[in-house]
Amino acid sequence: MQETKILFVCTYWGVRSQIAQLLMQSLNLAQVKIDSAGLEVGKIGGLPRDLMRVRGFELPDFSPATVFNRVREGTEYDYVITLCSHQSQENYAVLLDVVQQLFEKSATLIHWNIDDFMAIGGRDDARVKSAEAIIESIENNVQRIAAELGLMCYPVAD
Repeated sequence: MQETKILFVCTYWGVRSQIAQLLMQSLNLAQVKIDSAGLEVGKIGGLPRDLMRVRGFELPDFSPATVFNRVREGTEYDYVITLCSHQSQENYAVLLDVVQQLFEKSATLIHWNIDDFMAIGGRDDARVKSAEAIIESIENNVQRIAAELGLMCYPVAD
C-alpha cells in the first residue's frame, strides 16, 4: 500500500492547518503522511492553543513551515486541503490562487470554508464558543475526509 500524502494549508500562520494535522494524526491512519503550512510565519495565539490543550493536543507557539517552504522541501502531495473563510477579510482568494499555482498539476485540491480565529469578536464567553465551533468544524471535516478517502483507522493502544 502506497503512502497517502496530505498537506493542510491556511492563511496567516497556519493554526487551522496545524489543528487539522493534529486531529487527523490522532486518527492513527495507516500509510498517511500529514503536513501543515501557512502563508506566513508568526506566533500562534493563546485561545486556539488553550482549547486544543483541553482536548489533549499541544499546538506549538509558532507557525509551521510556510507553503513555499513545503514546496522547496520537494514533497509531492496527493491532496492539498485549504482551510480559510470566504466571509472574513483574510485574503482567502490569495491563498487559493497560490495553492492552485503550486499544486494543481500534482495534487487533488480540496477547499474547506473554515472561519478564522482572528476574525472572532465579542466578549470572552462568545470568543471561546466561536473558537470551539471552528475546532469542531475542522474536526468534522477531518473525519469526513478520512472516511471519503477510505483511509484505515487503527485504535490507539492504551
